[in-house]
Amino acid sequence: MEEYTISRIFEEIIVDYVKEYNLTDLVMPKYILSDDLTKAYLEIRPRDMSIIGHNKDDLNGFNGYMIPPEELDGTFIVLINRVVLLDNINNKKMDWVGTIVHETTHAQDFSKYAKILKVKNYDELRSADTYDMFSLWTEINARAKGYYFVRKYTQGELLDSEVAFNHTIKVEIPYQYQLLVENYHGTQNGNKQAYLFAQYIGRLFTLQKIFPKQFDDEWIYKHFVGCPWAAEWFMFFKKHNSLEDASKHFDEMKTILGQNFIFV
Repeated sequence: MEEYTISRIFEEIIVDYVKEYNLTDLVMPKYILSDDLTKAYLEIRPRDMSIIGHNKDDLNGFNGYMIPPEELDGTFIVLINRVVLLDNINNKKMDWVGTIVHETTHAQDFSKYAKILKVKNYDELRSADTYDMFSLWTEINARAKGYYFVRKYTQGELLDSEVAFNHTIKVEIPYQYQLLVENYHGTQNGNKQAYLFAQYIGRLFTLQKIFPKQFDDEWIYKHFVGCPWAAEWFMFFKKHNSLEDASKHFDEMKTILGQNFIFV
């Protein structure tokens, strides 16, 4: 598929994204396809990799990655893993749609938070005391919106059908929860562990949106019976699902996560 055609498709997805979430002040990123996300990142931001909080192996394993500009009036860049994108398209998988929405959502959140903090540049935002909580909140938000679009474009009119629910409760959730447990115990890095839970909570938030009766709050608490702090975190995001509101309560979120993680 030619990059021009892909670009047009990206634009159509963003139009749908704006309509779905009633966005009036979209921050439009520049999308770049790359076979090597690490190399592309360093060409755009030639600095120590530690600034992004991931090592080189992590970055090249991602489906996409959002790079904020150095200056507030600069252009956000969204790197898209070309190999993964083409594999998804060839196999008629809609994960790549979720990637576009996910990374675009990060751009919206970074832009909004910079305004809330009134920082002079985006590196200053990354140095803020609340950045760790913001980064986890935006991960939930991005995963929730991206995952919704994956399901929307995959299932269409069957989005909230009984067939879709049965597959979700019998196949998808058991698989995703097992994957969460394996990946959680596969690392000793608390930040990565929290990141994994943020992604999972984003998924559940979307499932509750699609199936509000089946995945109600009671189900959430039962699902997280072994880690009640995770249920509290879900409820925090549900209550504070706008950045303007959530940013006023990041101390509360940090207290919830402090039941399981240590943040310096």
